[in-house]
Amino acid sequence: MANEKELEQLLSQLHFTPNETAVYLALFDVGQGKAGDIIKKTGFHRNIIYRALDELIARKLVHKISKRGVFYYEPATPKPLIEEAQKQQEIATIVAKELSNRKAQAKSEVYVLSDKDGVEDLFNTVLAEGEDLYLLGANALALKRYPDIFEKFERRRIKKGITRHHLSTQATRGLHFNDLPNTTAKYLPKEFSSPMVIWIFGNKVAQALWENTETIFLIENKALADDYRRYFRLLWNQNVTTFSGKDSPKYAFGDILDTLQPGDTLYIMGAYEFNPAFRKVVLDFHALRVQRKIKAHILFNEDAKQLQTAFSNMPYTEARQMEKGVFTPAVFLLYGNKTLISLGNEFSFFQIESNTATQAFKVYFELLWKKANK
Repeated sequence: MANEKELEQLLSQLHFTPNETAVYLALFDVGQGKAGDIIKKTGFHRNIIYRALDELIARKLVHKISKRGVFYYEPATPKPLIEEAQKQQEIATIVAKELSNRKAQAKSEVYVLSDKDGVEDLFNTVLAEGEDLYLLGANALALKRYPDIFEKFERRRIKKGITRHHLSTQATRGLHFNDLPNTTAKYLPKEFSSPMVIWIFGNKVAQALWENTETIFLIENKALADDYRRYFRLLWNQNVTTFSGKDSPKYAFGDILDTLQPGDTLYIMGAYEFNPAFRKVVLDFHALRVQRKIKAHILFNEDAKQLQTAFSNMPYTEARQMEKGVFTPAVFLLYGNKTLISLGNEFSFFQIESNTATQAFKVYFELLWKKANK
């Protein structure tokens, strides 16, 4: 049996104030009594007593009885304490479920993997996820650098029934990994060449950057993965408008100026240091954009500090530098329902007209924008 002090501590955990605890316990000693009896028992001021009694009556823990115009008080059954706790548990269960749903929707965990161990970790993550794998920009560098772990991964993938769909660079044509079971392949235009491959599987997106030291950014975000899958399927199933050659910027950038109105925003992801010829084209385009009062949010690659300086005081422009290690193989310009992929130094552009694809890239843009350095 709990002593008086232990009972007071337990009541405090049931949301009793110290005054309410004292008044409530005093009533069990008094039995049925007037307010004056409780005042004598506790030594509290009458105002404190009445406030505590009102709260206890509201919680159905105390009965208030009138006898010939005089009010008496007595403790009720403590059962409402159990009912209160049960109700609180029900509420907590509902709230916890709602918050868990929100967390699941908003969850975005980022992991950085590197070197051969990182590549193997990525393979194992794909196998553990157990869902189809989509590769955008597949370049076969994993096969060329680590044939042992790549072949092991492929055997396990096929055995588990995981299908690999990949949009590959032209350099992978004729390689045996395109003809393996549970494998489908299509090829990107010959102008597209990149050390980065985007992996989409389950609720994850990975950016694998194949440089001297492999760096992989693994993002766990279901909404982002779903959007990238839709984007992949869009590229897989439809033709893309291509602009190339000396006059290509006139048509590609001209469409942006024709589409956006004053006050609209152009989102640019992955701007890098261009060669002098294309740098001039870019600055001329942005001068026209500013004249038309079209806003721009620009994410620069880490190596584009010199180019970023040229935009630092440009009106209608907000620029940030992507966090260290994040890299994009091309510049992505998002506007209206269109995505323009620019390989600027080669004067080549690929335009995708799709609200789904553009929204998918915007989700990724916002993720990088929040983490970027101002």
